[in-house]
Amino acid sequence: MTATVDDTTTNDIEAFALTVPALGLTYSSAGTIPALDLQPNWGLGQASTVPGQCSLILGLQPASKKSNLKLSDVLAVATDRGSTLPGLELMVIALENILTFHLDTSTGSRNAFWFEPMTDYKTVLRCQYAADSPSLVSLNHWIGGFLVGFTVQSVTAITKLQSKWVATNKDLAAKNNWEFIFTATVALDGVHVVPSVTFDFKGAELVLTLQFDYTEEGQGSLLGDIMAWIAKQKPMAEVQFDSSHWFQNAGTSNFNLPLFRRLKLSVPLDQKGSPTGFVDHVSVDLELGVKFGQPVVNGKPQKVVFLFTYEWSKASGSVLRGSLWTPPNPNPDVNRHFLPEFEPHLDFEPSSISDVSEWAPSLDLTNLIPSDPNSGATGGKVVKIPDGVPTQIIRAVLELDGESISFQGSMACQPPKSTDIPPLFLSNISLDASYTLATKDFHLLFGFGAAMNPPQGSGITHIELLGSLNYDTKAGWDVQASVETPGMQGAHFLHFFDVDAGPTATALIQHIALLYLGLEYHYQNGSGATNPASSFVFSGAMAIGKLELDLDFNYTGKDTWAFSAQAGAEGEESTLQEILDSIIGDGTVDLPSCVGNIPVGKPKPQPPESDEAQEFFNLSMTMVKADPGKPNSPQDVILTVSVNVGPVSFTFLQFRNTSWDLDKTPSKRFLRLKVHQLPQVSVPIIGDLTQPFDEMYFMWVQDGSKSTTPGSPSGLTMAEIGVLNGVLGGDDPIYYKLNKDPKDYKETDVLVQAGCHFVVVVKDRTGAKNVVLDYVFAQPTPDYSVPSPALALQVHAHYQKLHGPNTVIPSRPWERDAKHQSLILHRTGKRAGRPEADPPPDPEPTGADAGGGTTKAPMNKSIGPFSIANVGIRFSNSKLSVCLDAEVAIGPVAMAMQGFSIDLDFGHGHDLQHKFPTVGDGIIISLQGLSVAYDRPPLSIAGVLRIEHVPTTGGTFYAGGVEISFEQWQFLAAGGYGDLTDPLTHKPFKTAFVFAQLDGPLITLEFATIQGITGGFGYNNNLTLPTVAEVPSFPFLNMPTVQPVTGDATMDTLVALVGSKWFSPLDGAFWVGAGLTVSALEMLDITAVLVVEWAGLDVRLGIFAVAVCDVPSADAPAKLAHAELGILATVDFGLGLAKFEAQLAPCSYILNPFCHLSGGFALYYWFQDGPQQTKGDWVFTLGGYHRLYKPPPQYPVPPRLQIEWSLGPLSITGQAYFAITPNVAMAGGALHAYMGIGVLAAFFDAWIDFLINFKPFWFLGSGGVSVGVRFSLDLLFVTIHICVEIGATLTVYGPPIGGICHVDFWVFGFDIRFGAGQGSGTGAIGLLDFFNLALQKGSPAAASSAPQPLLFQCQTGMLPSGGAAASERARARREKRRRLRRRQLVQRRQSRPAPRVVELGDDGYEVRESDDQAVLEAEAGVRAAADDDDDDDDDDNDDDVPIWDVKGGTFSFAINAVFAMSKVTVYPEGKHPVVLDAPPKDTSPIRSRPMHLDKTMSAITSEFQVEMKITPGDSKMDHEPQWELRPVIRSVPKGLWDACTNVDDASTDPMRGSQSMLDTSTGGTVPLMMGVLFVAPKPILSHDKVQPFNAVLSQLQSVFPRAQTPPFPDSTTAENKAWLPVPPAKPDPSNNPARDWVAVQNAWKDPGLGADAGAAAAAGWAKTMGWDPGAVDGSVPVRLVEGLQVLYVQAPLVAQAA
Repeated sequence: MTATVDDTTTNDIEAFALTVPALGLTYSSAGTIPALDLQPNWGLGQASTVPGQCSLILGLQPASKKSNLKLSDVLAVATDRGSTLPGLELMVIALENILTFHLDTSTGSRNAFWFEPMTDYKTVLRCQYAADSPSLVSLNHWIGGFLVGFTVQSVTAITKLQSKWVATNKDLAAKNNWEFIFTATVALDGVHVVPSVTFDFKGAELVLTLQFDYTEEGQGSLLGDIMAWIAKQKPMAEVQFDSSHWFQNAGTSNFNLPLFRRLKLSVPLDQKGSPTGFVDHVSVDLELGVKFGQPVVNGKPQKVVFLFTYEWSKASGSVLRGSLWTPPNPNPDVNRHFLPEFEPHLDFEPSSISDVSEWAPSLDLTNLIPSDPNSGATGGKVVKIPDGVPTQIIRAVLELDGESISFQGSMACQPPKSTDIPPLFLSNISLDASYTLATKDFHLLFGFGAAMNPPQGSGITHIELLGSLNYDTKAGWDVQASVETPGMQGAHFLHFFDVDAGPTATALIQHIALLYLGLEYHYQNGSGATNPASSFVFSGAMAIGKLELDLDFNYTGKDTWAFSAQAGAEGEESTLQEILDSIIGDGTVDLPSCVGNIPVGKPKPQPPESDEAQEFFNLSMTMVKADPGKPNSPQDVILTVSVNVGPVSFTFLQFRNTSWDLDKTPSKRFLRLKVHQLPQVSVPIIGDLTQPFDEMYFMWVQDGSKSTTPGSPSGLTMAEIGVLNGVLGGDDPIYYKLNKDPKDYKETDVLVQAGCHFVVVVKDRTGAKNVVLDYVFAQPTPDYSVPSPALALQVHAHYQKLHGPNTVIPSRPWERDAKHQSLILHRTGKRAGRPEADPPPDPEPTGADAGGGTTKAPMNKSIGPFSIANVGIRFSNSKLSVCLDAEVAIGPVAMAMQGFSIDLDFGHGHDLQHKFPTVGDGIIISLQGLSVAYDRPPLSIAGVLRIEHVPTTGGTFYAGGVEISFEQWQFLAAGGYGDLTDPLTHKPFKTAFVFAQLDGPLITLEFATIQGITGGFGYNNNLTLPTVAEVPSFPFLNMPTVQPVTGDATMDTLVALVGSKWFSPLDGAFWVGAGLTVSALEMLDITAVLVVEWAGLDVRLGIFAVAVCDVPSADAPAKLAHAELGILATVDFGLGLAKFEAQLAPCSYILNPFCHLSGGFALYYWFQDGPQQTKGDWVFTLGGYHRLYKPPPQYPVPPRLQIEWSLGPLSITGQAYFAITPNVAMAGGALHAYMGIGVLAAFFDAWIDFLINFKPFWFLGSGGVSVGVRFSLDLLFVTIHICVEIGATLTVYGPPIGGICHVDFWVFGFDIRFGAGQGSGTGAIGLLDFFNLALQKGSPAAASSAPQPLLFQCQTGMLPSGGAAASERARARREKRRRLRRRQLVQRRQSRPAPRVVELGDDGYEVRESDDQAVLEAEAGVRAAADDDDDDDDDDNDDDVPIWDVKGGTFSFAINAVFAMSKVTVYPEGKHPVVLDAPPKDTSPIRSRPMHLDKTMSAITSEFQVEMKITPGDSKMDHEPQWELRPVIRSVPKGLWDACTNVDDASTDPMRGSQSMLDTSTGGTVPLMMGVLFVAPKPILSHDKVQPFNAVLSQLQSVFPRAQTPPFPDSTTAENKAWLPVPPAKPDPSNNPARDWVAVQNAWKDPGLGADAGAAAAAGWAKTMGWDPGAVDGSVPVRLVEGLQVLYVQAPLVAQAA
């Protein structure tokens, strides 16, 4: 496709061109005009576009030419694309070899391409072909065998291929439609009009349509000629055309002569596509002009044309029908010639119409009565047409017979002109009229549809009243209508109220389902040509819940109407929730289940003489004018539902003002019902108790209108309550509680807040009802909103589309979106007014069921010994509790009930009216506690017991306490016990705790007195440990401060203690605590407690203390100082944290109470890894940190050490801090002084902050001082401020010391540099200095004891040692080994190349520095074996002394070093060394900040070598067991072991160095390998000393002849018992239990065969087995013998020979 653009002026597209390669044709804008035979007034756009349709038409270029085409070639456009040709198969068979075609390129051929992008990218390709003249001879021969006198003059074949995009389940796809049209012009013998013929092949049938187009003047004898031609056709011999009497009886005064317009023949085809020779269906279209019902335009009647169709078929005979023929749209958006659907042969218009303006578009109702056919008298007029009934009949069907003329038609309605009575909008009217020719009677029957439209944009489908409007020339008009269709609801009444109140009244009933409506609409009679309406009555049925109400809606005059409904005999029992849901309709009715589930049935009919109260269910709507004197004043419209059915009675009001916007302001709602009277209950000790008040009401108020005064709560105002009470009547008003004099209330004040209410009413002496308590709960939250009527109706419409018509939006469960613009529903609604097939599900809990707290009000009333001071209401989890504060006094003992209530459980189907709880079924007497007091000095006793049902753990918890005071002593104890269930594991457990405290002088020492003791324990109970700020309020240290609740301080303390946060049940948790209070020197009081708490494997230890110091004493009238210090020291083994904290209380001061002291310190150490903590990390802080330092989240942040002193106009504040972390140390302070005297003020500020590095030592300090004076002066309207300030800031660093001082003289400033420059510094230290730094040489601790570089620890497999003597021998052996090892190291050092720096310390370390890298080689020795056969002269013979006695299978030991290791090698000079490198994933390279090693330099290589040797002389001396090596990784301070960066080198640039010191993002430690764990090698098979031998041969022995058999001794006489074991000793308590062990040890030490028996036996075995001499020596196994009882569970048996 190409486009031609005008690039000279407008750049508009001038033309398009499209080439279709498959057809070999080109379509262009230039070809459009000749292809369509375009006329100038058609309005084709530029580049052959159609402006009104956004489409493009390209015509076939005239140069395109195709000829000699067969029918299959014409159809190839479709068949090549896979399109099917239904019904054309026989046509192809019959005409394929008969006709040939050529492409028709003549003007008006409509060969074109259409493109409509706005209609799914629709494209249409139309091709028109003309049959060649020679082939027409064959066609006439083919059809001549069927029809005679039928000559085809021309044939045209038209093909249309239409394509457009359609959506599939995968993607968009092109859908093709094919259309084939076959037309011809034919000459009929004897007929002067040439018809156009259409051949329509429909499978096995050919339909021929002959259309005759001519003018009325040219008709002549056409009708007779055609009938004569038809008579000649044999296939139509059976067709009967009896038309002579069709219009005779109606007369020529009513009709014109008919015009023959169309003949349609249906001819069956055989299998070869040839006609069968008969016709089975014929239809004839006749054009008929009608002379009655003609509209008059400009005084001239228009022509009314009917098109009559006569149809005949073999099966059904003949039928005659006529319909009104109306003109097309005179002003279409697009000229029909531009549409691809337009075909010239289908253009069909009346022949009797020459001017379109004369063509009548409708019939006129007033002129519809026909003329008398006999006399020709003009017909009468239809008079007194009701207002709104149209006179124009737009569609009509005419039927004629010999006796009458009948019409059926429809009419388009116009709005009525009168609005005094809400007009009846007739959406369309069906007409049924008849005129009897003989009697001249005219009857009209209108079947109309009256539209009942809901509010615009609501989404509710409109409904239509179907009725009849009857007219008789004698009886006049009669109107009846009704409708019964799903989806009817109150919103359809919108236009049947008056204009002012209609939208408001409709909003109140818009959701109510309508089941049936009947309408009687009355018109005034005799008021003129157009009669207005006088009144109407709607009757019907509406659904409220499942109940059906009989509706009565009367409109009797202007703005005078009555809307009411009463429950009838239909419908089922419904709940109150369902009733309100069906009325309100927006799903926002949040009622408690005990209210919403109240069942409401149908009222029972009662005879008039019955004395019982009449049951009723009434609904009514009332309109109240705010100011009746003003005609246009706003009105209140109130919907009232009053119910009294059986035990159920309630009143519901829904109202709104006509001034409220339907799109923004919701209606207000009010529900009230009387709560059933409480039954008489029996209370222990007291007796029977009746309802302590007169009445209780439940009320629900919903107010989303936001019409109250801004700042006031939502609800009903005083003015609104006055209007509603006027509707309700004086005996049944809305109750509310007055909190002030009624005269002080305004009309806009809210008296009843939105939410749920339980109102307690008490009658006074005069019988007047007073509200003593208004319990409000389930109040709307700030973000709560109610949808406006317009939005609610839209949501309801959407809900009905999902769930079906007349379904109700349930109020629970429901949610709102964030903007409250729609409802998200979770449950299918119920169809109103229809019973459910399945029983309803169990009631779901509502938001209101959660309830709220307890509200109490005074109500002084006595019932026997029971004195009621207050009454309270609590509603929670569907339980209503009537709470009473009551007391009983018996002599000196006062007893008070705590938490006494009558609990009514409204679960299990109970409600407030129908099924009220009873004693034993829903009513429980609750008593949460009992308090007892006895007060007779000097003795006072107070106690309390509380019972608590714990819903989260599913059990009961008992807590109580007692306090006894006698003179100076006071004893307090509290505790609790419970049977609970773990909410996570659902495991039942018992819990208990006890806490006790004794205050008073107990033990007096010389300078101190123990003033009190405290203690407690907990079983399956958790004790919450305090933070340092909470230490003063920890119960073990101080009783909690409580608010007065019970009126008794002791009771309040006990209640607060047992219900505090400190004690809570927890399965598997235990704690023990003990403490005491000591007073010393009359100025110091210390209270301390030790707590041990464990839960599973987690153990926590804690010491908590509060120290109070007063100088000179606590009782001194004037004090120099007062300090309160909270102290905390805990170790949490589960968390891996040890901490020590202390903090001054804010009330501490010195010198003067206005000189306050505050601050704290903390020391934390982490010994385990965990979230946000690293093993080995630590911090110490006194008063916090540097102002630029951001501590990690796990670091403590104590308050600054601060002194604050206010002396009148002078105030002084000083602060200080010090902190040290693995990365940095910091310190600082600040001083601020201010004096203000009137308009003059002076101030002084000084501060200093230090950052300190460890090694090499350096510091960076910054400080400043500022002095200033301010003066303010007011001059009339101007204020002048004068400020003078002089200051200086100092930055100092070192060593060597240097710095910068900046002096600021307010208007100018300058810098003073002093000392060393920033480029100087101490520089990096060497490896030896760094090693000594890690070893902490030079520290105070090193002066008293030598630093230990290595620590050997046996981890597992250690056996008990040999006592103190063994330890002393082991120490001597270690010293000997150490001297030996030193000699070996000296020899090794002498054999190496000399390093630059060599130092050998007493600890056995050799430290050296090579040329290319820092290397640390550590060598040390330890003796871990018991045997040593050194030949040194000074070697003591102490081989029997064990150092480590271990079990080989489980033995493991560790070597921990103070210097990090990068590699560990065992047997460094052996054949099979064992090597362990520091794991790179878990450790960092060894670097040194003091050595200034950055990441670009080589890391420190620290190789740890371990040599292990077997005892000299052992045959396995050269064996090298393969130990398993495991790294020991610890977190070490970054200040020593981290890489040095540019910012770390603070000695050369202190400002940069401070940045890394203050950086806490990467933590303060770095992981390094600081040791190695040795795990014993896996066991291997021992070396077998037995020589190989032949087992078979060894069993052979010589058999001697009997005579040569050597004499063997007789075993019975010569028995040798030497090898038999000694019989074990019998158990005897008097015997030594170790006797058998001692016998074995003695046998080893002194064998019976002599001291050398073992050596002789060993030598004999060695010789026999061929072993090397000395392989075994037969010596005594000393370790085995001495550890016999450890290695054996039973003493070995000893042979008798021993």
